[in-house]
Amino acid sequence: MGGELIPILGMLSGVVITGLIMKGAVAITRLQTEARRATAGTDPEVLAALGTLREQMESLQQQLADTQDRLEFTERLMIRDRSATPGEGA
Repeated sequence: MGGELIPILGMLSGVVITGLIMKGAVAITRLQTEARRATAGTDPEVLAALGTLREQMESLQQQLADTQDRLEFTERLMIRDRSATPGEGA
């Protein structure tokens, strides 16, 4: 009976050791990911790029608002012109 136990205990110890190694690898990967996330917000290049993107977005929002105002104005003019000449078709 003692001869059968040695391979089983060897296999179990191998599984336990492999599990501990994998757990350590996962923990190290998580810590590295958290460290990258923590330092990404303080990188001057990232902050500068983010500021530039915000400025571009604000500019595009203003341009879109101006375009919408012009479109509404044009639509009002078209409606007014159509109602001013009721006898003329199309």
